[in-house]
Amino acid sequence: VDPARKESRELLKTLESFYVNDVPLRIGFVFITSNQEEVNGLEHASTALFRAHNYIKEKTSSAPKALAFLTEVYAKSSNKNEDVSVDTVISLFKKRYPKEKNLDDIFGPESYYDEGRKLSMDYYNKVGLKALPQVLINGFPIGENEIESDVFEESVITKIMQLTQEIQMAVYRGNLYDSMNLIDWLMNKENIMPRLNPRILSPERNYIHLNEKNAPM
Repeated sequence: VDPARKESRELLKTLESFYVNDVPLRIGFVFITSNQEEVNGLEHASTALFRAHNYIKEKTSSAPKALAFLTEVYAKSSNKNEDVSVDTVISLFKKRYPKEKNLDDIFGPESYYDEGRKLSMDYYNKVGLKALPQVLINGFPIGENEIESDVFEESVITKIMQLTQEIQMAVYRGNLYDSMNLIDWLMNKENIMPRLNPRILSPERNYIHLNEKNAPM
């Protein structure tokens, strides 16, 4: 998600509600901000939100509090049909953290809280996802129509229920039990492509000899 764009608001608010209500999901975000090497968070809203998020997460050791700041910014935005403005981000940050006087250290071009921004952009460019926002569940992107605010929650819950039934059946059949790692079990399923294909990267390699001595007659 680009955290400043209006399309991201309801999505992030819904995901926050999942966390608050203990929905069985591991939730992660990839914030898409700017390709510029030295972007100024005092002038660029997405970067400002990214750095504010990093600051709060580091200072409070709480990712939920950092996410809550983003959703509070959305609530404070005057026009819900427009992207978030830098002024709204900085204004709320000053209100919540009045002791931080040097905002340039946080939001400026040489911010201490820019870690991960370039890696996020590299990831986004490599996976080939173009339209934003995008939601992936167990690595699979869900359809654009399923991300719409009025159906997103139902779409996610439906997929959770489908996966839960599969896990329950594996337990019932004795293929999955307490001492097993669930992630390992999922990654070893037949429909999952391993990161290293054993047919290509096998430890034992058979070479065809093409010199005259060993060439077949």
